Amino acid sequence: MSTAAARFGRAQRLALGVAVAWSLGLLVAAVFAPAYQTESGAAPGQAAAFGSATLVQVNGWRVLVPIGVPLLCAVLVGVVLWRRAWRRGPGLAAWLVTALLAVFSLLAMLSVGVWVVPVAVALAVACGTHRSRAEPG
Repeated sequence: MSTAAARFGRAQRLALGVAVAWSLGLLVAAVFAPAYQTESGAAPGQAAAFGSATLVQVNGWRVLVPIGVPLLCAVLVGVVLWRRAWRRGPGLAAWLVTALLAVFSLLAMLSVGVWVVPVAVALAVACGTHRSRAEPG
């Protein structure tokens, strides 16, 4: 039995995997996925040019900082749960990070927050399914 399988239950591994994968997908989407529609004005009688731009093209590379928050939270919760594998409950730190991410998601709901909700839900599932594992002997 691998160390991860010994420390995490199946639901926890799945939830943490979803949280990390979705968070990485957000970072990739910020760089490569079109998020804005553009239109260049044309003189009367000429056709307008339409295009698209990514989050990074419009807002610069600094936008990856808030987009990276869900990944940071997923890693932090994973580390906390890993360290608490032999203890009862996920601990205050894991729940606090999850709650802060949920608040971040609500505050950013009109922009990227809706895309952060799956990470917050996955982390809540990981915390909620944490059970004390028998110490391997």
